[in-house]
Amino acid sequence: MYHYIKYSIIKLIYFIINLIYLKKFFFRNDFELKIHPYLNKNSLEDIQIRSLEKNFNDLSVKLPRISEELKISNNPKEWYKLNDLYQLSLKYSPTKRRHDYLKHYHYNFSSIRNDVKKVLEIGVDRGQSLYLWKDYFSNAKIYGLDVNPECLKLEKERIKIIIGNQNDEKFLKQFAKKEGFFLI
Repeated sequence: MYHYIKYSIIKLIYFIINLIYLKKFFFRNDFELKIHPYLNKNSLEDIQIRSLEKNFNDLSVKLPRISEELKISNNPKEWYKLNDLYQLSLKYSPTKRRHDYLKHYHYNFSSIRNDVKKVLEIGVDRGQSLYLWKDYFSNAKIYGLDVNPECLKLEKERIKIIIGNQNDEKFLKQFAKKEGFFLI
């Protein structure tokens, strides 16, 4: 019973304080309350804000609004100029470009691209990636693994197509035993 009386008294005190503090009923939130013109303003702060606004407005007229990056973005051939893999992707249009994987591949493979001897691409599709890897890894033999026998027509110099299912563990073990280690 004592706790209930104590709680009721505290609740009543808060209710009375809220009634006395009527300003809050005229504003939606604390921010509005603080910026209301009837409240005291700091005149020095106002002068600084007006000065900053004037300086910014003066600068914005003189500053160019188009960056070099924006100019480059209108021409895909300019994107990733120093990224050889991306430049090759403009030639072959693999799906990896649409997924934006190429910048990651280039970052990881650029330092070893001349040392790589064997690359395995699982899922050949129409062969764009095979040709991309063939040009990028100039010293490597490129293997393409796919279930579709139509992919055999994509075989060319340094590109070998293997027909098989990546879900078949037995096939993969035989393939790995026969072909050996792939760096990529």
